[in-house]
Amino acid sequence: MSESRFENARTAILTKFRTITKANGYRNDIANVVPAIRWQQNITAFPEIGVEFGDSVLPGDRMDSARTVYDEIVRVYVAGFVKSDTETATDPENISKLFEKLESLIHDLKICITKEILTAYVASATNKWNVELSENKLTFTRDRIGKNGTIGVTVTEFNIRIRGQDNTFS
Repeated sequence: MSESRFENARTAILTKFRTITKANGYRNDIANVVPAIRWQQNITAFPEIGVEFGDSVLPGDRMDSARTVYDEIVRVYVAGFVKSDTETATDPENISKLFEKLESLIHDLKICITKEILTAYVASATNKWNVELSENKLTFTRDRIGKNGTIGVTVTEFNIRIRGQDNTFS
C-alpha cells in the first residue's frame, strides 16, 4: 500500500528539519528531529525539534463540484528545545546564555521554514502541498521550562495545504 499524500508531506517536513546542521550552513547541529513534541524529561539530547501534526480538514469549498478532488488543510506544530549547561535559576548570567542558544535555534527554524519548506512542494506534480501561514505570519514563542529553568523552548505553527487529492488520498 502506498503512502498517503499527507504521509508524504509529513516525511518531507521532517526530512527538511533534519537538514539543520552546521555543515549545511545553519548555526546548530540538531540532535533529534522527532514526529512528536515530547515532555522535556524525555529528551536526552539537545537541541531537539519536535513536529506534531494536528487537526486535518477537508474544506467543502475546496472540493470540485463532483466531490472527487479534495484539498486537505493540516495544522503543524513545531517545538524546538535547547538546554543550559547550568541551572539558570541559581546563575542568572546563564539565563542569557540559554536564550542565546534559543535565539540561535529560532534563527535556524526561520531559515528552514521560509527557505526550505514554505513553498518547496507547491509545484511538485506528484505531491503538491505548501505552507499557509496563520494570519499571514509566522510567530515564535520563547520560554524557559524544566527544573530550575534549564531548558529553553520555542514553538511555532502553520498549516499545510495538500492540493488536488482524489478520494484515495494517495
